[in-house]
Amino acid sequence: MIQDKQQIVFIQRALWGGGAEKVVYDIVHSIDRERFEPIVVHLFQQEVVPISYDPSIPVYCVEQAVKSLMLKSTTHRETVAVSGASQMVQAIQFLRGYAKAKKALHYLYLQMCQAFRSLGLIVRNLSRQKEILSPTNDCTSESSNSMDICSEINRIVQPIGDILPQTIGLHRILSLCREDAILVPVMEESTVRVWFKQIFKRHTYIASLHSIESFNLSIMYPDLQRRSVEEWLFANACGEAAFVITPSYGCRDDLSNNYGISPDNVRIISNPVNCKAILQKSLEAPPFEFPRRKTIFVQVARLDRDKNPGLLVDAVHLLKAQYEDFVVICLGKGAMSNTLCSEISDRDLQGHIILLGEIQNPYPYMAAARALILTSHVESFGLVLVEAMLCGAIPISVDCPCGPREILDNGQYGLLVPPDDPQALADAMLRIANDDVLYDELRTKGPARAQQYDVTKVTREWECLFDDIKNKGALMR
Repeated sequence: MIQDKQQIVFIQRALWGGGAEKVVYDIVHSIDRERFEPIVVHLFQQEVVPISYDPSIPVYCVEQAVKSLMLKSTTHRETVAVSGASQMVQAIQFLRGYAKAKKALHYLYLQMCQAFRSLGLIVRNLSRQKEILSPTNDCTSESSNSMDICSEINRIVQPIGDILPQTIGLHRILSLCREDAILVPVMEESTVRVWFKQIFKRHTYIASLHSIESFNLSIMYPDLQRRSVEEWLFANACGEAAFVITPSYGCRDDLSNNYGISPDNVRIISNPVNCKAILQKSLEAPPFEFPRRKTIFVQVARLDRDKNPGLLVDAVHLLKAQYEDFVVICLGKGAMSNTLCSEISDRDLQGHIILLGEIQNPYPYMAAARALILTSHVESFGLVLVEAMLCGAIPISVDCPCGPREILDNGQYGLLVPPDDPQALADAMLRIANDDVLYDELRTKGPARAQQYDVTKVTREWECLFDDIKNKGALMR
């Protein structure tokens, strides 16, 4: 690998998915290749990936590395799926080969083996006790306590057991990189795994987060006990990062208030938009014939509960009573698709809401729409609002925490309505449909506002951060 370039390793959950993956893709392809060498690592494989990286950019998959390593370690035996304490014991045994060459890891290995010998003894004794206890011995409370202890053990062991195999695979991939490489884990899972990887070899890393974490982690881990362990891991991983990057001030405040991350260690760097590429794509003819002489609204979002698509259905039902000449085109798929179809049918809104599913190029729809509707419960940034302004659609967004208010500058570049208020949303849609003066004013200002988030500008901010870390000697040795 070329020695005079600073290696930047982006580590994300999957190669493609939502806004976070789009951010990495845009930054990697815009970074100054004369000074930086980008590398992309993804944790999990995907069957279908609708994009492809520049062939000159190395791309590695942790899941593939883990499978390769596990295959070597099993030697003619079929690998079996295990979980909880068994999974962690297997991972620790696998770590032993690395531990011989690393004193710190060897010490950790001995400590963890000792802990698991103790835990294993406890579990075996409790299991044996449960077997010999008779229902007539009036030992219900003892049996219940035994099960509680087993649950507590598994609660702590399971998340760490999940992390270790991928940590090993990640370490193997990163061993191909230079010692001074700067790692950029994206989102929670990657950040925790990079932090855990430090037991092998320390690298400077910058955690790049794209969610309101207190909200997102509660969805990812609905079980309170599991969540408490995951949040502990996440908070420690963020605390050890050279910097934490968030796209909005609201995300920074959430990290500070809920996870003890100092605001001084958080940098605000907006999510980027590739303005040139989006404008070109917006000129393409969509495979859809727009209704004539109707006001067209568009929504581009997953049909999942966090995006709150039911609010749009409620608002359309109210708007229909005042104004008939409109249609909302919804682009996206998700778990609520069937539920929404039923609600639309039950309310006789088939002529006013059209569900087109996931569309690879949503920008011609934005260009044809008078306004874009955002109904989410929370938005760390709200990339689709920037894209809408660039394409000429007026943003109508709920004033949810925390990105929309920042992007729209308190309503200077679009309409903000109270959360979970279908009447307010219907009124805003009616206003944009009828008020040509307001529409022209916002449509004129929108593109210039969107250009402030252009990928070229945002990537320069990342490059300055990389330079600061390198020049100030913040790289871990």
